[in-house]
Amino acid sequence: MTDKFSRFDTLLFDFDGTIADTLPICFASFRAVFEKFNGMDLSDQAITAWFGPSETGIIRQHLADPADYEAAVELYYATYEKRHAELVKADPQISKMLEIFRSQGKKMAVVTGKARRSLDISMEKLGLLPYFSYSVTGDDTDRPKPDPEGLQDALSHFKCLPEAAVYFGDADADVLAAKNAGIASVGVAWFAGAQLTIPPDLFSKTPLDLLE
Repeated sequence: MTDKFSRFDTLLFDFDGTIADTLPICFASFRAVFEKFNGMDLSDQAITAWFGPSETGIIRQHLADPADYEAAVELYYATYEKRHAELVKADPQISKMLEIFRSQGKKMAVVTGKARRSLDISMEKLGLLPYFSYSVTGDDTDRPKPDPEGLQDALSHFKCLPEAAVYFGDADADVLAAKNAGIASVGVAWFAGAQLTIPPDLFSKTPLDLLE
């Protein structure tokens, strides 16, 4: 491992599109919900345009009949769990990267807009729980990225100064959230669908290029 991360003792990671390629399962789950309850056949692009709030927030905002909310949320998570093994695969390069960071004694947390329930499903099914001692989800914050609230929560938990932390993410909102929190950013294109137009402090095409 190069020493490019030696000054950081706290590593914070986005989840969807960063730690795991969960976009296909998110799309499938949203599509099931809005086809059943709104009669809509949504494209990936249409669903992506709604991203920002957690999945429960998206369902609440866009559901045709608010009375269907609880049933719609349950359908989302039933689909998410049932099709997870089919649509989401563990990435060995990411596992290797996390293992090396853990062996160096880095403190690691997930800071994501996902809801707690779906994050817990993915973390457990992908075997990621041993690497992260803390997580902040969309359920834990009032303001989504690029607001720095979630990152500030993690910094507070670890009692970490901003200059000792870095945030990894695949979207402009991640880069901006890091900037707004006063911490360094790593923009990653580890999976298809990365949307980075704002330059991060460091860019990574694969997890292994961080290890060389």
